Amino acid sequence: MKRVFLLVEGETEVAFVKRVLQPHLPGLHFQPIKVTTRPGGPSPRKGGSVSYQSFKSQVFRLLDNPVATMVTTLLDYQGLNLDFPGRRDRTEPTAAGRAAAVQDAMGRDIQDWRYVPFVLMHEFEALLLVKPEVIAEVLQQPRLREPLQAIRKERPEYARTPEEINERAETSPSSRIHDIALRVTRGAAFQKVAHGPLVAERVGLAAIRSECPHFDSWLTRLEAHASP
Repeated sequence: MKRVFLLVEGETEVAFVKRVLQPHLPGLHFQPIKVTTRPGGPSPRKGGSVSYQSFKSQVFRLLDNPVATMVTTLLDYQGLNLDFPGRRDRTEPTAAGRAAAVQDAMGRDIQDWRYVPFVLMHEFEALLLVKPEVIAEVLQQPRLREPLQAIRKERPEYARTPEEINERAETSPSSRIHDIALRVTRGAAFQKVAHGPLVAERVGLAAIRSECPHFDSWLTRLEAHASP
């Protein structure tokens, strides 16, 4: 069985890989690994923002593993340090274009055919907004349905794909979901690790890839890798 190592942002992405990706691609063995943000010492910190040089070292360590048939990533574009290749370049007009520019730059820097960098636009929670009503269902708060659906109606590009929803901290997908949940329900918090993977599982990969073309391009590469 082909072994695929994934450097991921945190526990939410680990759960997504195990609950959603792995069942979809049983021909691959996924091993999600949280990025180390504070290497060395007795308690290296996992998850969150990381310098590119530290990240690059972690990629090379995985590529040195003889069982690795692919090393890929599941990182939020929003959270990438500006020292990542291509991260400062915002000339592309679309979210997918900016993500592709970063991924291409990361790939050129490491130059290993097994390395397939992927960054989510703008963060994992954007995938959940493919079907905002499912978030309301998981939180068991029907009143959230309409205000969450309204996010997709704010701008034409948001209606086209939630991958375009703003990456600024205060208007990012996760912040919008969290703030709406607290405001409308007065206390029913959206918990990223507990609720995010469950929502994604219920939304389903078919729906996610149909509205998130950038994510779909990565999933298509994984499917091709799973082929005999």
